Amino acid sequence: MPNSNNIQINKTSYTINVTDSYNDKFVLSFKKNEYANLRELIEENYPEEFGACKGKGLCGTCAVRSNKEIKNDFQSATEIEILKKNNTNLKNTRLACQVQANKTIDKMTFKILTEE
Repeated sequence: MPNSNNIQINKTSYTINVTDSYNDKFVLSFKKNEYANLRELIEENYPEEFGACKGKGLCGTCAVRSNKEIKNDFQSATEIEILKKNNTNLKNTRLACQVQANKTIDKMTFKILTEE
């Protein structure tokens, strides 16, 4: 009989919470390798268009703020510059098109930022 303490579960399904600019809340579930990035995940499941440049990382219209730091996720100098230019360079703010949709964002909460 196998020892239950040695069983490893390979989790392939994840969940995030998203709050839009109207403070409506959405729970989005996704599978491993289902979406390339957070922008694709949100756009596919969100009733409004999200991200004007369609994920090229050029416009800053897919800015989101997370409830905590995304671990092991690289933020390029270009992304930082775009966030600064759009006045959205706050702690835990990222371009959703630059965040990988994988286990590092599981159970996180994201707020969609809009230009004020």
